[in-house]
Amino acid sequence: MNTHRLLENIGLSPSEVKIYLALLRLGDTTVNEIAKDTRIKRTTIYPFLDSLRDKGLIEWGLQKYNRKARAKEPQQLIRFAEAQERSFGRAVLKLNDQIKDIEKIYSPNLKDVEVKYFEGVKECHKMLLELYNINGNMYTYSSWMKYQYLEHEWCENFYNELYKQKGMKSNIQIVSGTEHNLWHAREYVKEARYGKTYFPRFIQPKKYYINIDTFLFNDIKLILSFKNVKPNGIYIKNKDLAQSEKAVFKVLYNDIALEYEDYLKKHKIDRKKLEHTE
Repeated sequence: MNTHRLLENIGLSPSEVKIYLALLRLGDTTVNEIAKDTRIKRTTIYPFLDSLRDKGLIEWGLQKYNRKARAKEPQQLIRFAEAQERSFGRAVLKLNDQIKDIEKIYSPNLKDVEVKYFEGVKECHKMLLELYNINGNMYTYSSWMKYQYLEHEWCENFYNELYKQKGMKSNIQIVSGTEHNLWHAREYVKEARYGKTYFPRFIQPKKYYINIDTFLFNDIKLILSFKNVKPNGIYIKNKDLAQSEKAVFKVLYNDIALEYEDYLKKHKIDRKKLEHTE
């Protein structure tokens, strides 16, 4: 028996099941986000949230300026089902058997902060591999220093695999406009495997020099630093932090950073004199 049918058999409506399972995955979220995930009209979601709250399966109320909902731990399903046991006795037994599968999709609270510190080449490699779980757009500040410190061949293989990920739509990147960085970005855009997903813009290094690599995606901020003898980095999981950082990134990308050709023209850079040019 699949999860949808099982939850309906203990007394949830089809729409309640969709919304409840979405909340398990999303954690703290808004009605708009629920609507996108479930494809249920936003205006019809409110009574279902009220019903799920009354059944003790979710938290739903006023948080600062946004009304957000979140699923309670899946064990609440057992308590709810047991209260309905007279009507749904057999379903309760099946729910006990399958509760572990439901718990696998439960995201307790995406607001909880998780921080990891990494040091050394191998640990930084592991940290970068976290990006393989990306869905949607990735926003990055790039120094290109990782190629020097984290083994050039490894970085090439890493990006080859990263751009193959089905969930990744594009890498939207801000780069300091040094000759070295301009050349690398130009070469990447030329390659078919990157060109359709890689969108770099450039900023003046004298004002906004980027000497770390930062990756923003989903609810993750990942930082790599190469100032010390050993490369090191920090992995931060926090949805609100990541969203705020993305907002700042978009301002820089849209209002300050320049396209490749515009950057060359504005700064009077002769493309023939760029480093590595044939």
